[in-house]
Amino acid sequence: MSTFLTYPLAGFVTIDIIMNHYILKDRKPKHPHMIEYTVRLLFVLLGTLNAMALPYLGPLVAVVGAFCVSIINLIFPAIIELCLRYNVSYGLLKWRLYKNFLMILAGSIILFSGTYSAIRIMVREYGTAFPRAPDNEYIEPNITTPAE
Repeated sequence: MSTFLTYPLAGFVTIDIIMNHYILKDRKPKHPHMIEYTVRLLFVLLGTLNAMALPYLGPLVAVVGAFCVSIINLIFPAIIELCLRYNVSYGLLKWRLYKNFLMILAGSIILFSGTYSAIRIMVREYGTAFPRAPDNEYIEPNITTPAE
């Protein structure tokens, strides 16, 4: 019941941005509510197709996490600080400059190694002929043999 009631709420901001900044921008359609209902229906269908295509989201979440966490937590803050302190100072012996370069280097290593290993896991999970169940459960393949 909670999923049923909160799923439309989760997509409210996304649909509001799509409607106001892309579809309804610079025009007044005759039936804006019908357009919004269509966009909401497409939003739900896209989520449903995603769930059908990728039933086990663990590997996909690992790829997104490996990619985004290193960029958001390490690389972007270092680049932003480099840009903000460009005309001011990087501190005594330019310690902030070296710190930011080390953060960018560490973030890049984490980005590439984490994304590589997560993609390998994703290929192993989604690239098999038989579906894999979570928590190391084995799903017996449905293979029929001719009667003897």
